[in-house]
Amino acid sequence: MKDQPGSLVSRLISATTMLASTDLVAFLILSLITIIVAVRQRQTGKETGSSPPIAPSAKPESTTQDDDDDPNKDRGPGDWTPVHFACPPVTPVTEPLDQIAPRPYRPYKPGRYHVTMGIRPMIWESWIEAHHMGAAPILRKKLDRDFPAYYRLRAARIASPRGPKLIRTLPDRPHLVRGGAGAARELVHELAEFLVARYPEVYRTTRRAGEIVAIEVLPVGVTHDLEAEDPMAVAAMLTQDDIAIMIEGSDGQYYLQAGAVLLAGTWRLEDKVGLPLDAIHMTGHVPHYREKLQPSLTRFFRRLSPSAPVARNNWQIQVLPSTPVPASSPQSPDARVPLEELAWAEGTLGPEDTLGASPRPAPPKPLPERMRMRVERQTLRRLPRSGAIVFTIRVYMTPLSELGPGEVGRLAAAIRGVKEQEVVYRHRRQWDFEDAALEWLDGRHREEIERGLVHE
Repeated sequence: MKDQPGSLVSRLISATTMLASTDLVAFLILSLITIIVAVRQRQTGKETGSSPPIAPSAKPESTTQDDDDDPNKDRGPGDWTPVHFACPPVTPVTEPLDQIAPRPYRPYKPGRYHVTMGIRPMIWESWIEAHHMGAAPILRKKLDRDFPAYYRLRAARIASPRGPKLIRTLPDRPHLVRGGAGAARELVHELAEFLVARYPEVYRTTRRAGEIVAIEVLPVGVTHDLEAEDPMAVAAMLTQDDIAIMIEGSDGQYYLQAGAVLLAGTWRLEDKVGLPLDAIHMTGHVPHYREKLQPSLTRFFRRLSPSAPVARNNWQIQVLPSTPVPASSPQSPDARVPLEELAWAEGTLGPEDTLGASPRPAPPKPLPERMRMRVERQTLRRLPRSGAIVFTIRVYMTPLSELGPGEVGRLAAAIRGVKEQEVVYRHRRQWDFEDAALEWLDGRHREEIERGLVHE
């Protein structure tokens, strides 16, 4: 049987959901399971988590949360009436891009793993992310000094023979679901408007009759034509994020109708595009999905408002082979930005083109210096005109050796907490990644205690 990408958790340690590592499935499951927690957090106006707190932004100019005014409250499956929704104003970032460090996400928590850890309300200003540390605001964006390196990697991926498989926009399927082209056009314009307002030192736009028709990415000297180029390809090059667009069909299911998935690492857009949520989950081998999760997930997607986006993180340990695989690791000219297997975990899964059709390579030896913490920051929001739901997925790779004092102990405790959940682990092979990681993390933690950097 073909090895579906959703089952690739058998290769990696995941502490967000071991059920479907780095896949859309992980986001969707936790989104609905934690809806009560998210609603409570939304009432506080804060995007919470293990990272530093985020300053609340202004309220939207117009929302659709008032049921009495919502034209889509009683809509039929697949129907959507465009609504007016203006995102709130954002604070321009004027720092030079090369002075903005990637955000040091550490989303893991020590102790027993609970599936209820998941979504949080997304503050609008953080769609392409910002946060503050301490009393004085210090902006840290999803867009950061690694952007030029990511841009070159993404451009190389699009130009490669695999390029047509990495960016897809499906046409209408009559009597079932709308195509993704309209939503893709809406998305690229939303992104362009947001980015030029948020990062005026990075983007410059050309307008016609008030609408953006071209956007220049200043750090790389490239201009994208929003009228002539593929909207999904442009959207893929404007940020460091992968993107997926889901559209509701006449059967009430949401279909993956467009995507630009260049750096997924362990799953391929070509295996998921065109599938409804149910099929995405089934091919991902998610335990208890049909009997426990399916109805709630459908309700969550249907009720998601343009004014109530959410965010979440997932993380896993990725083990690189002792010798880098050149095909999957085109390196940045900037030595500060290692891009080893960011796009595809070839050392673990084999060639991207032959996933499931050829034997997997022998597992790489889990050397501490070749272990990475792979973190995703994901957002989920509904577009107001098309009604499509958009995922953004940004990947951060951190060598375990770069974890600060106290972080190694927390990570070790988090891994042990996940290992206690046998219902999660029974769906993956028992490789020795976690044991090797724990041995190194425990040793580093003992050293920190002996040096007085942390306390037991």
